Amino acid sequence: MLSACFSGGIEAWSGRKKCSEQNKERYFSAANDRYLATTSFAESLEMKLSSAFLVHRLLISILVGSIAIQAQYASGKWSLVQDGLSGVSALELAVVSETTVMILDKVEHNALQTNGHVAWATELNLVTRTVRPLNPTSNTWCGTGSFLSNGTMVSSGGTAVLIVSVGENGLASIRFFDPCEDGNCDIIEDQRVRRLASLRWYTSSARLEDGSVLIFGAINNATIINPTYEFYPPKNIHGHNGTPIYNPFLQNTLNANFFPVVITLPDGNLFIAANNQAMIFDWKTNKQVRSLPGIPNGVRISAPFSAGATLLPLTPENNYTPEVLICGGSTVDDDLALFKPGILSS
Repeated sequence: MLSACFSGGIEAWSGRKKCSEQNKERYFSAANDRYLATTSFAESLEMKLSSAFLVHRLLISILVGSIAIQAQYASGKWSLVQDGLSGVSALELAVVSETTVMILDKVEHNALQTNGHVAWATELNLVTRTVRPLNPTSNTWCGTGSFLSNGTMVSSGGTAVLIVSVGENGLASIRFFDPCEDGNCDIIEDQRVRRLASLRWYTSSARLEDGSVLIFGAINNATIINPTYEFYPPKNIHGHNGTPIYNPFLQNTLNANFFPVVITLPDGNLFIAANNQAMIFDWKTNKQVRSLPGIPNGVRISAPFSAGATLLPLTPENNYTPEVLICGGSTVDDDLALFKPGILSS
């Protein structure tokens, strides 16, 4: 489904490898595989998708609290094993090859050094348990990331340097990472060449069926919201030639809609959830094609009450029915008066 490749939007890059079929979708988060074995959940809602996809259904299963009713788990015991150090905290993590993961932190007092200053990004080799520093030039704190169809990771957004005086403001940053096997690849970033059309912190992204990336929502700082989305590479669409596009869902889900859940569905539409609401969004028409029932029990699932979310495997056994699992969240009131000024959860 995701077969298109981009070269014109990334002028300085060539000769990249295409993603393998087994890596058709990756997420910029560390998902817990144990949840993928769950077969029954605390809450389940079922509804039909758009007319273009009537043969399938979307099952939204919300796991509230820590108990999954009649869930089945593999036998055995958990144990904590430390085989090495990641070099930086895994604020954001992506599996970029069969043997390596990319880790992004914020600019802070990490022990790992690179080019005479603290490192805030690494590549971890899962086989050798070794790390090497990567070199973004801006603060990646609470940005987002998705893969283009050619396998290039696009990291976007971030914030100003707040803790250690190293690096640039990451609010408008676009970063590229093209995985390699020889340890010579690094993050490419130059805001003089390319940057976001809008300042974005606590934003989310997803790869689309045409191989591009949609970057959705954000705030500009602790008090200024940004209820828009954009594309990379930029698109001339809906009367916007590469400029941000307003989305009312982001306005309606204030005050707690940072890091909205954005997942591409098999029919090309997007499942989007924020605060205690959810919808199906058609990016090609810029329309909300279906408003889904609210998250059960009034649970808020986006930052600063962040829950984890993933698209469960599409298999012949479930007739390739898309099913989204959301774990966690909070019933805390999202009144801004309750938020500590200037402090947001990661």
